[in-house]
Parts: sequence; C-alpha cells; structure tokens
Amino acid sequence: MGTSKLLVRAKAKGTLPDLNDNIGKDWGNNGDNLFRRGGLTKTGKIQGGFAGASAFDLGNSVSPVTLQQAQFPIGVECNCINHLSLSIPSLRGFFSYKSETDTVSLTWPSGANDNATAATRRTADLINGANGGTITDPPGIDSQFTFHPLGGAVLGKACDLFGRVKGYTRLYVVDGALIPGATGCSNPSLTIAAIAERCIDRIIEEDL
Repeated sequence: MGTSKLLVRAKAKGTLPDLNDNIGKDWGNNGDNLFRRGGLTKTGKIQGGFAGASAFDLGNSVSPVTLQQAQFPIGVECNCINHLSLSIPSLRGFFSYKSETDTVSLTWPSGANDNATAATRRTADLINGANGGTITDPPGIDSQFTFHPLGGAVLGKACDLFGRVKGYTRLYVVDGALIPGATGCSNPSLTIAAIAERCIDRIIEEDL
C-alpha cells in the first residue's frame, strides 16, 4: 500500500506527472475473511500453534475458498479454531489524493467482499455440518481488514509486464502492488516473490 500511496501522491503533486491513470487502481484484499469456530470437542490439551493446515473448497458455488486454520488463543483451551479464508473479491478499490490534507486514502467499494464472505460462510457451514461447531458471534465473519493488500500499480496497466513503471525509465515496482486484487485463493507471498524475481531477472538483463 505504501508503493501505491507514494505513486498516487507523486502524480497528483507533479513530482512524477507522466504516471498514467492506472496508478492507484485495481486494489483488493485477496478476499480475506477471518472467523472463529467454537463449540468444538475438547481435546484435553492446551492449544497453541500457527496456521499450519489448509482446507480447500474450490467447488464452492459462490466463489472458490481456501481456509487456513490455527488454534486460538495460544496457551488456552477454548475449544475453538481461528480460520482465515482466502477468496476472490468481486470489486476493486482505488487510491486517491486529498490536497487539503496532503494524504492518500483508499476507497473500498461497499459490498466489494460480499461474495467472498458469502462463499466463506458456505464453506464454514459445510465444515460445521460435518464436524460440529458453530461460527462464534461475535465476531462472526470479519472482512473489515486484510493481511494481504494487493494492487495499485498493476502489471500490464500502471507498469509493464516486468514492473517497469510506464512513463519513466528505471523506476520499478516489485511488490504486491503489481497484483490486481487477489491471487486465486492463495496466500500471495510466494506469488509476489516469484513475480519480483522474474522482474529483476529481466531488469538486470535489459536495463542495467
């Protein structure tokens, strides 16, 4: 998000006036939703751990879903599991500059993550139906956050296919801002790393 904010401000203030109109656009939250399943069978053990397991519901009739799961909270038995779901948001957000405050803000359309949330609930209901448990409410399914902000300087639009920012030479983006909003129901870290490596290989070969 820092990359997008820097570029949007630079375009608006005339520091980099030749940036194209795709700068700051196509932002998404990777379809992230967080929820907790409670009322699970007691294990007799103190819970603890990280998101070391995933479940896939790629045939979900609303949208594909991947669930990561971790025991919660660490060191306390609550008979519950935290889940982070990854899906595909239906809309994209954008960054804009506000001259009166010299700030850049994100506009995330109302309902942009509704399909991902509905898909998450369908997957959670399937798991609960087969294994017991319920979605704890509160917090219910929370989509008002993201661990995986993506977009704002997207490949093929704001940048070329190797992260070169259009309109300038030797100005590059090699982070999650290159990806338009989602990485297909997966944690984007390895995708970002792979794209960055691909960009750098070409930049070293052709630009340096």
